[in-house]
Amino acid sequence: MSSTEEVAVDLKQFEIVDHNIAVGYVTYIVDMWDGDKADPTVSVVRRIGVWRGEQLEKEDGEAFDPDFWGDRTRYSYRIEPNPKPLVFEILETVKEADKELVRFKNDQEGELGQGKYRYGAAQRRAELYQAFMDAIDTLAKWPENEAAWKAVEKWRNYNARLHEK
Repeated sequence: MSSTEEVAVDLKQFEIVDHNIAVGYVTYIVDMWDGDKADPTVSVVRRIGVWRGEQLEKEDGEAFDPDFWGDRTRYSYRIEPNPKPLVFEILETVKEADKELVRFKNDQEGELGQGKYRYGAAQRRAELYQAFMDAIDTLAKWPENEAAWKAVEKWRNYNARLHEK
């Protein structure tokens, strides 16, 4: 029995690869990614971070791991862990994102406008594109499906009329 329930994916994820304490300093080597790690459009980056030992202690003396993604409340492209480390640098890219798939994913999100309020021509375009993508999936299994061919033709005609001007 399959479930139709969507599972929310935590987009900011990390995995501690190594952890070392030496002469009052704490070093972490961490793999970090933004999205589903198994997704071929997601890169995995390995970083090294160095903190002073007392930065990672609570008032009662108990140690804790830093928040590697940091406070994301302000608009910033930089990753700033909390508490702020002495060093937080990229060591290597463990897994490269497939650039062609990233481009396709971004184009599809733009076409479908999921989560965006649309009306009029933009809504019509998104609906036709979704029907077109569904039709391609159907035609891959059943190439004789007439309804799917009609959906493909509607999308082609829509785009042809846009480019006639």
